[in-house]
Amino acid sequence: MTTKEQVDEIVKPLLAIVECFNPKRDYLYLSTPITTGKLFYDTLRKYNIKDKKDFPKDVYYEEVILANIFDAQKVSNNLKKIGLEKIVNPAKFDEMKNVLKINPNWHQEVYMKLWEGVINRFVKQIIFNDGWEYSSGCVEEWTISQNKNRNCGIEDSIDLRGNIITQKDFENKVSNAIKILEEEGFNTDKLKYSLENSKKIYYT
Repeated sequence: MTTKEQVDEIVKPLLAIVECFNPKRDYLYLSTPITTGKLFYDTLRKYNIKDKKDFPKDVYYEEVILANIFDAQKVSNNLKKIGLEKIVNPAKFDEMKNVLKINPNWHQEVYMKLWEGVINRFVKQIIFNDGWEYSSGCVEEWTISQNKNRNCGIEDSIDLRGNIITQKDFENKVSNAIKILEEEGFNTDKLKYSLENSKKIYYT
């Protein structure tokens, strides 16, 4: 477990660098699965396994992570084609890590804290990629966007078709995803925790 102090030690300098460019809060953030999501579970089904540790060598990286990165870039490009130029695509960060052969040993908390800082400072709206309800990271980003205590002026979150995702929509979609996965014997602890945490924040 990474401590809060360790997370802050990594994240704060990175956010400070971004702030040097004085960006306005006019960016759209693409919340997209990277390490999990629907593709992750489809790939587990393909190999008839229940845990990523049981994937054959390189399958998880090549068929899940790289495929998710490629999909996110395609979605980002499509959004730009319709005039939405200022897109923050977190999957691009993972792609550049691989290209530059940078492999920071970061816990998931560090990534989430980094993107939380970006959303809080620079993002006006979050767009959720298809299959977001199967990704604990996307669910956590929903919670960030809906945290009433922040009062940062972020607009309603939407899906790729421009539909507003309400709290009820969010809860129904994630609950249904959990139900489907549990019926097939998949571990849903992270999804359930993220869902309950979101509900606690929203209704408090």
